[in-house]
Amino acid sequence: MGSQLIIDPLAYCRPYFEEDTSEMDLQILIGLLILQPEISVRSISRMLNRKQIEVEEYLGRLLQTGLFNLVFQGNTVIVKKVNFKPKTSDLPLTVQDRFLLAYIKARHKLSIHEIADVFGLKLSEAMIKVAIFVERGLVDIIHREMDQFFFLIRYRKEPKNANTLTLMEIMVAGYMMVKGVTNLEEMSIDLDVPFHKVQSVLVDLMLSETLICVFEFQKNFLRENSLLIKVRQFNVFFEPKSVQSFNDHQRMIIGIVGLAGAIHLEDLIRLSNLPKIRIIELLSTLTATTQFRFIIDFRNQVMLEEVPKFERVRSLEELEVAYHFNYRELLGRISTEQKTKISALSKKMKIPVPEMMRRIIDLY
Repeated sequence: MGSQLIIDPLAYCRPYFEEDTSEMDLQILIGLLILQPEISVRSISRMLNRKQIEVEEYLGRLLQTGLFNLVFQGNTVIVKKVNFKPKTSDLPLTVQDRFLLAYIKARHKLSIHEIADVFGLKLSEAMIKVAIFVERGLVDIIHREMDQFFFLIRYRKEPKNANTLTLMEIMVAGYMMVKGVTNLEEMSIDLDVPFHKVQSVLVDLMLSETLICVFEFQKNFLRENSLLIKVRQFNVFFEPKSVQSFNDHQRMIIGIVGLAGAIHLEDLIRLSNLPKIRIIELLSTLTATTQFRFIIDFRNQVMLEEVPKFERVRSLEELEVAYHFNYRELLGRISTEQKTKISALSKKMKIPVPEMMRRIIDLY
């Protein structure tokens, strides 16, 4: 049997085992032997929750298949050679499994202890999870250093492009870009989307390499775990659009933030007269799909990565015809005073404050 033969090890070794031997036991056993080339029979029996004599029988049957060259030294099993390369399984994965794969993909080098710590698992549970991934061909181990593994993720999803991204995927990717550093709980609250949905969308973007992120695991003095996610790159290109093609809400957000330079999120909500969820959605979608890159810093200040420079595309006369408003009067009032309140302008020109904001933005 050649070492590069692509097979399904589970199906291949099934005839060598009794019918009542579970597939889960076989998956874990095969995965553990690849993951830990030197492991005690006692450890395997504990993870399989089987008697030691049963595990010894399993190993004997597995040796007969020719999938492994095994040597026994006392209670220890040593894997001399793995005579196969698992075929990547296309069986469905849970959201949590995909999230774990995304974490391994982002980290590359990590220990089983770290996986257990981050995901709140027992060490044996984390070992079993990774062993099953290895048996299913979803993960390769390309190098080991002490208790550190260098993993290569074989699991693939088709990369997204501007035509195949959903609105939810755009919002999640854009939110990550706006925040820079965040966590799943914050994303779920700010986007008003169920936690599991945000998690599912994010990990699929990461596993398809549409969005490149890294994880930072923190544990505070109260021993509470926090998993921060940092965005590195968004690999989708959208054709630039003119500001004139944007809708009223989009133009308002660009205008207010551009004029202010930096504005607190609460002030942006008040001036735009839009709910927070809508503001977050606009900031996220604009950042992901246009040339405008918004940032929300740790003080909840909203700003543009680069302040836009607009060129005049329509005259005052054209604006007045389009919006039925006296822009010349507005321009005259704001040009004669260095500083004036928008509320005072709205009273003088007898229009509501939100409407006044729109007309100032038109001039901008």
